[in-house]
Amino acid sequence: MKKNGRFNLIQGEFSPAEARELVMNLFQNKLNFHDMKNFSSMERFGEEDKVSVKRIQELQRSLLSVTELLSNAKEQNKSLRIVATVEIQMSESAE
Repeated sequence: MKKNGRFNLIQGEFSPAEARELVMNLFQNKLNFHDMKNFSSMERFGEEDKVSVKRIQELQRSLLSVTELLSNAKEQNKSLRIVATVEIQMSESAE
């Protein structure tokens, strides 16, 4: 049985508008995931999920940088090449 894998999620050339839609959706989905995880922790245990809170902050900072890059590409009428790979490694369960 395979324990690791690499999967090509995105690979291509995109206009600034296409890139913005694609990347913003990815970031928003990750932010929503961590928001829900933190909300669940607050409801169940009365405390924040520290990992999710930290990850939300990291994602928000990254999103600002990505937004700036996308704006620059649009201003300069440039296309964007995006490559995103998902790497999965099986590990011992933390639960």
